[in-house]
Amino acid sequence: MDLPFALQTWREGFLAAMLCEACVFGPYNILAFRVLPLSLRPTVAAVLAFISTLVIAALTTRGVELGDFGP
Repeated sequence: MDLPFALQTWREGFLAAMLCEACVFGPYNILAFRVLPLSLRPTVAAVLAFISTLVIAALTTRGVELGDFGP
């Protein structure tokens, strides 16, 4: 894997990652303080962060083969 490949991947995945973050945490931040009781907010935030991390990982590894990281 070289620098041009990394930059291209970053450019292609950055917008998708930011949209994922906005779609997950935007509504959460708007609704959490009215709908969720204080005791549930950390758990729900952790679950949403986990889901967001999985989606971003899936977006950034699209088209990357396991052999791309070898010597």
